[in-house]
Amino acid sequence: MNCSIIVSTYNRIDALSLTLQSILNQSVLPNEIIVADDGSNEKTKNLILDFTSKSTIPIIHCWQEDKGFRLARIRNLALMKARFEYILQIDGDVILHPDFVKHHLFFAKKGFFSRGCRVELNEKYTKEIISFNKIPKQFNNSQFENYKLPNGTSSLIMRWLLRLLRKPSNGVLGCNMAYFLSDAKAINGFNNDFEGWGMEDDDFSTRLINSGVKMQTIKFGAILYHLWHKTADRNNFTKNQKILNEIIEKKIVKCENGISKIIDI
Repeated sequence: MNCSIIVSTYNRIDALSLTLQSILNQSVLPNEIIVADDGSNEKTKNLILDFTSKSTIPIIHCWQEDKGFRLARIRNLALMKARFEYILQIDGDVILHPDFVKHHLFFAKKGFFSRGCRVELNEKYTKEIISFNKIPKQFNNSQFENYKLPNGTSSLIMRWLLRLLRKPSNGVLGCNMAYFLSDAKAINGFNNDFEGWGMEDDDFSTRLINSGVKMQTIKFGAILYHLWHKTADRNNFTKNQKILNEIIEKKIVKCENGISKIIDI
């Protein structure tokens, strides 16, 4: 199966460098990388150009003007540029397990979207990795925040035993999702009304479920390691929560202010 990997970023080239390194180090490469850039400066552009010159797969820089936190909108712009049927969605401050893409593609199934596993790296180790700008050969428990065994353990045997947990108990992970492009377009993509941190991924996944697409959790696989960072500004959280509540209550499938509103931009 062919896939595009969408990487969201904003002015954090130290983390993005590690993310792109981990993508290009995959046992199974995606067919293209789309960097969804929410208004970063020239340093991000130059970093992407440097990786593009060394990459064997296309790297597309999808940029929009900096008008505050507009993650939903930049992901829509990235989806518009995607050329392949399956989308892997991550943030630009993660390091992928070498089999991340391989695992997601293995579990890809029509009628489902997937949530992978995330391990939070602690502040001290994050700073060490960034200072060297090099992906470690392996991680260990002392480097994790609130380590949970299934999230950080890649095990073929356990994946076969558990197969898929159809109802994850801890919700969607916007930094580690996979879905069919056609399913995303059927619900008009992300809701551009979400501005500021929070809830755009919950809205997207809720409307996918409302459309009949089921969520599956990949345990003991599709692992990524999340670099530590300070808590984001959550000034718009209450507003975004109200939008999500309406989506849930009315069982809305297609948002009005989605991909179709920016198709000509």
